[in-house]
Amino acid sequence: MPKTDLKMLAEGFKNTDDLVDATLHMLDENDYLFLAIALAQELVYHRSDRDKVTLIKEYVQLV
Repeated sequence: MPKTDLKMLAEGFKNTDDLVDATLHMLDENDYLFLAIALAQELVYHRSDRDKVTLIKEYVQLV
């Protein structure tokens, strides 16, 4: 279960880092700045694309 009720389209990104940037922006734009900061801090420890996507799914719902 994600920490927010935000839904994000997971298609159309060139790479996982673009998805990460879009997720951080979406969290910030929807008054979840504290979660955007937490996600950014956690991403420091996740190197693989699979780990990054799994972590993003903890914050928003990917559709």
